[in-house]
Amino acid sequence: MTLRPFKYIWLISALTIAVAACGDEPEDAPTHAGTTDADPWQVGWEFPDAPQVGENTLLLTITDDGHGAEGLEVTVEPWMPGHGHGSPETPVVTEGNGGDYTVENLYFTMGGPWEVRIELADGEVEGDGVIEVDVP
Repeated sequence: MTLRPFKYIWLISALTIAVAACGDEPEDAPTHAGTTDADPWQVGWEFPDAPQVGENTLLLTITDDGHGAEGLEVTVEPWMPGHGHGSPETPVVTEGNGGDYTVENLYFTMGGPWEVRIELADGEVEGDGVIEVDVP
């Protein structure tokens, strides 16, 4: 019966491996965030959840010379350039505070490379930018 302690060592080792496999995302996982220019504005963007086929939410922080750009008219269009089509759904943009905007109902109809085209206007000046998104 001297082999019994080895049975427990094996069990502890197996549990340690199982728990380690349930850890956080690897450090090299995509962040799903970035910046783009929409001259004269700068747009910081982030998908709170990884982009996917179906409905998505996109967070935008729009600045002008480092200050939050408020009161802009923001239009967002998902576009799949390889297929030459957009989405059947219309994204809804809601303004928050300090240049923060939330885009809901951003719908990707299939996996592959997409562009999120952004048009900005303040009544006098217009700008546009593109966010490139790879939807798995």
